[in-house]
Amino acid sequence: MDLEVTRQFFLDRDVAHLNNASYGAPTRALMARADELRAELERDTATGLGAALAPRLARVAGRVRDELGLVGGEMAMTSNATESSNALAASWPLRAGERVVLASTEYSSVVEAWRVACARAGARVDVVDVPVPTSRAALIDVLGAAVPGARVLVVSAISSPTAMRAPIAEIVDLARAHGVDVVVDAAHVVGHDRFDGLEGAAAVFGTLHKWLPGPRPSGFVWVSDEARVDAYPALVALRRESPDLVGRFSWRGTWDPAPVLAVPAALDERERWRRSGLIARAEALAERLGDHAAHAGLQAAVGPDLLAPRLRAFVVPGATPERVHAVLEANGVRAWVGEHDGVTLVRAAVHVYSAEDDLVRFVTALAPLVLP
Repeated sequence: MDLEVTRQFFLDRDVAHLNNASYGAPTRALMARADELRAELERDTATGLGAALAPRLARVAGRVRDELGLVGGEMAMTSNATESSNALAASWPLRAGERVVLASTEYSSVVEAWRVACARAGARVDVVDVPVPTSRAALIDVLGAAVPGARVLVVSAISSPTAMRAPIAEIVDLARAHGVDVVVDAAHVVGHDRFDGLEGAAAVFGTLHKWLPGPRPSGFVWVSDEARVDAYPALVALRRESPDLVGRFSWRGTWDPAPVLAVPAALDERERWRRSGLIARAEALAERLGDHAAHAGLQAAVGPDLLAPRLRAFVVPGATPERVHAVLEANGVRAWVGEHDGVTLVRAAVHVYSAEDDLVRFVTALAPLVLP
């Protein structure tokens, strides 16, 4: 780990932390900022959590919308991508017999939210198989074959299990040509990457605490002006019938808005990282991680034209997820481990505190599992 940068975080320095993409990594400064905001709210909860809250959340939402390059539509702040995904799935006006398409590489809880919504409406979920390892051409072929006749396509800008950076603009254009609504899961975008094509989607949702240095939880949901849906929180609460999206999501029962209110400060900190070269250094490390992994016999889960800036996933042939997890734990490495269609995957996230030693430790731990 880069010890100088690591001091900004609460991380155990004896561990190689390559899993911020799962839970995030707040800095000490941003945790302190959230505590300040929380104390401010506590001085007058009737106002801070009452009439004053929605306008503050609207300002945060505007900042996030600008960050994503989204024009128009409505954006609301949520706790996380799961809440946002459930809200959209439960709100979409599906009819019996209609079809919702998702790739097999989508996040499992997102798939389940749409399964529940489709079952309630008499519609059906069509999970189309994306082979792993995969290429851009294979992804477009699979989605292109599935989209005609569908009502909704749900697609990740960067997939969670395979770290696949999808050609979103191309996919959105493909779906819209068939009159299909596109819902984009942007959980791994803000603080990590910039995308063209999001503005063509009917809705975009995501999490903000995975790649920004703010405290968890924080998330967002955006619905375009053209979308044929009125989005409501999945949880029925006091302000569900507010006329605007921000109002509907401002009070889903008692919650702590401090992490969300700290998002602008987290965006500012990310910008300082960018200007100082820390982001570029982390991206370069991610490139070297791919080289190290290939030398050890690990196969990239996606082709070079689908790589995310600082997130990499690899196939570990011949090893079970349980075995991979145990080996990483024994070597003090934290990384996501999972399975896709019988293939064991391991995913590493490279952050500003990462160093070459972390990558070597990760690959060295896994090499005995794949080398003869």
